[in-house]
Amino acid sequence: MKMKKRYTVVFLADQYPPKQLLLLQRGADRPFAPNRFTGIGGKIELGENPKVAALRELMEETQPPITDIPIVEFGRVIINDNQIIHYYAGLNDGHPLPSSNEGTLFRTPINEVFATNLIPTTRWFMEKWAERLWDITKPFTMYLSRFGDIDSRAEDVRVVEGLEDLP
Repeated sequence: MKMKKRYTVVFLADQYPPKQLLLLQRGADRPFAPNRFTGIGGKIELGENPKVAALRELMEETQPPITDIPIVEFGRVIINDNQIIHYYAGLNDGHPLPSSNEGTLFRTPINEVFATNLIPTTRWFMEKWAERLWDITKPFTMYLSRFGDIDSRAEDVRVVEGLEDLP
């Protein structure tokens, strides 16, 4: 049986709905998606629950470490029924812009988010979030079937209300 992969992504906003999001431009030296934009996050460790993983990644990938921001899961992307990305949001208004060992963090105006070189999965998720007027109070799950490399186009995109898990 193939191991199912789980990841987290945290978007820090200035308010709800956001006027700005904190986006990470991954470093040029990163093995996955170099120079691409996304939120802060990473792989969920064995035995770790998604929220704990998201908070750990937020702390590990920011300097000074962000440790005091409540986050809420508002979306999931399930890819090919064997990979899941848990999306979280938190407020970061008034905190100084941190640095990151994973790349460079930018406060990005919401109307400029789609002008960045987003990781395609992040882009597809954010497009659905934007259609929902950036609302985090109505969680949703997006199912994607995708084959090939990171830039291959998703096929069979389906969105359902609520947070579903891997089959």
